[in-house]
Amino acid sequence: MKKYIPNTITLCNLLSGVAGFVFLHRSNIEMALAMMLLAAVFDFFDGMVARALGVSSELGKELDSLSDCVSFGVLPSLMLLHFGISNCVYNPIFCYTALLIAAFSALRLGMFNIDKRQSSSFIGLATPASGILIASFCVFLGTKAGWGSLVFIATHAWTIPAISILICFLLVAEIPMFSMKFSKTTDKRTMVQRWVLLTCVVATISVCIVMKFHYSFLILVTFICYILINLLSLCFIKK
Repeated sequence: MKKYIPNTITLCNLLSGVAGFVFLHRSNIEMALAMMLLAAVFDFFDGMVARALGVSSELGKELDSLSDCVSFGVLPSLMLLHFGISNCVYNPIFCYTALLIAAFSALRLGMFNIDKRQSSSFIGLATPASGILIASFCVFLGTKAGWGSLVFIATHAWTIPAISILICFLLVAEIPMFSMKFSKTTDKRTMVQRWVLLTCVVATISVCIVMKFHYSFLILVTFICYILINLLSLCFIKK
């Protein structure tokens, strides 16, 4: 019976993503983000439970990738498309470039499955990270919670294509990115990166409390800081 537990958790990830589609269809992007965050919780624990129970399998690995493609690939690409069409004051045809994120997310997941280098860290931006980043962007700007000038930039005709191309590039780029999963073999560089990210998160929480920003601002800034920390580490810190 225990061999079915991890796969059940993985399928809860997928079902959370599907629930996100339902809320997005009703133009409730906040609940769509909430469902994606719930999917992330299931995604974090399925592998952990499988290893703890000693029931890891190839089926679980494939189910995990398929679920991630739905929850963190297709759902965020549709959220970005919805945000663009709903808010863009120019020709919304360019907003359809957001669908490329779904394709590149699937490509990234396929590459991850056959890349033996990514057992304890990532090469390129992880699909869950890209999906949550996009979703938090849509919610924060979509609810008009951001600064006026930022909302204006976000609704420009070229913003959605630019974001889509950047995310697609980061998904498949040969850029090492640290994982938040704990391991006995975690090196000093990764620990420093995690502490820097934690410091950024604490600072952002303070800003959210003082400025009374929507919680999506915290998520958005956290993942932007995560990307910047990895890029700066690549440029200035030798492993």
